[in-house]
Amino acid sequence: MKVVRKTAWHRIGLVAATTVMGTIADTLLAPRLPILKPHTHVSWHPSVDLAVIQFSIAMTLSVNWGTLVGFAGGYLLSRRSK
Repeated sequence: MKVVRKTAWHRIGLVAATTVMGTIADTLLAPRLPILKPHTHVSWHPSVDLAVIQFSIAMTLSVNWGTLVGFAGGYLLSRRSK
């Protein structure tokens, strides 16, 4: 029987997918469960102005309880699946 080893990309994909699912679940459940209301937002707006070209990007990370639970669950699942 052939043994298939999971790559790092598999683990990253699994953790990313469960994190997104946790965030979606938290967003859907937050109106009914008041404990899920707090969210933390971190934003970063780097920009460069070189007189010839201007470049700017805006990134925002929103973390809630569902995000943390999804991340932890995905990490544990990726560790168990070998």
